[in-house]
Amino acid sequence: MKSFPLRLALFLLLAALLSWYSWLLGYATDPNNSGINPLGALAAALLLSAFGGWASLKTYLRRIVRVRSHWITYLTAIVLPLGLAVLTIAILPPVGIAYSWEAPRDHWKDVIDAFLVMFLFVALGEEPAWRGWLLPFFRERLPPLGAALAVAPFWALWHLPMWGRQIPLDQLAPFLISLVAACIVLAWLTNRAKGGVLPAMFCHASTNAFGSAWLFNFVADADKTEMRWINAVLWAIAAAVVVLRTKGRLEDRGETGTGRDSAPLAT
Repeated sequence: MKSFPLRLALFLLLAALLSWYSWLLGYATDPNNSGINPLGALAAALLLSAFGGWASLKTYLRRIVRVRSHWITYLTAIVLPLGLAVLTIAILPPVGIAYSWEAPRDHWKDVIDAFLVMFLFVALGEEPAWRGWLLPFFRERLPPLGAALAVAPFWALWHLPMWGRQIPLDQLAPFLISLVAACIVLAWLTNRAKGGVLPAMFCHASTNAFGSAWLFNFVADADKTEMRWINAVLWAIAAAVVVLRTKGRLEDRGETGTGRDSAPLAT
C-alpha cells in the first residue's frame, strides 16, 4: 500500500464502516438513527498500522501511549475548552440571550462522569485516528498548518450521520468552523507532545464535557444556533492566535510526520 491515495482511501473506508455500522444497519428501520462508534476510527488506524508491519505499528502505538510533555500542555488542553465555553456563556446575556447561571451549579458533578465517558470512548476513538494517524499521514507531504487543515474535511465527513440530527442543520456551519479551528489547536497540542495524542484527547474530552454536555444545555433550544456561532468565533480566534504565535509551524519539530521519531504507517 505504497500509494498515497490508496492508503488514504482505505483508512477512510475502514473508519466509516467500523464507525457507522449501527447507522448503516439501522437506517432502514430508523432514518433518524445517528449512531457513530468512535472506536471504529481507532480500529481503522490500528489495522492499517498493523498492515505496515511491526515497526509501523510500534510507531503508531507510541503516539497513543506517549505521556511526556510539559505540564502547561496538559493544563492548556483542559482549561482552554472550559474557558471558551465559559466565555461563550458570559457573552450571551449582553447580546440578549437568556441563560440560567444557577442551573449549572446543580449539575457540576455530572461533568466528571461526562468527561470520563468522553475521554475513554469519544476521545480515545477519535484522537488516535485523526491526530495519531491521519495528521502524520498528511505531514509526510504537507507543512504543519497544511497537514492540520487537511484533516478537517475528513473529520467533518466522518460526522455525516449526525448532520441534521445530533448536529441540527442550522448549527452545521458553526460546527464546521469550530471543527476546523479545533484541527489547528489539537495539532498544536499533539506537536507540543512530540506526536503524542494524550493532550489532544484531554482537549477533546474537555470540549465535549464542559460545553456540549454541561454548560450549553442550559441555553434554550431557540437560542442554541446563536450560541454555537459565538463559540465558533471564539474557537477561530484561539486557532488564529496559535497560528500567529507559532508562525504557522504549530510547534511541529518533525515528530508527527517524517522526522526522526516517525516511520511510514503502511508500506
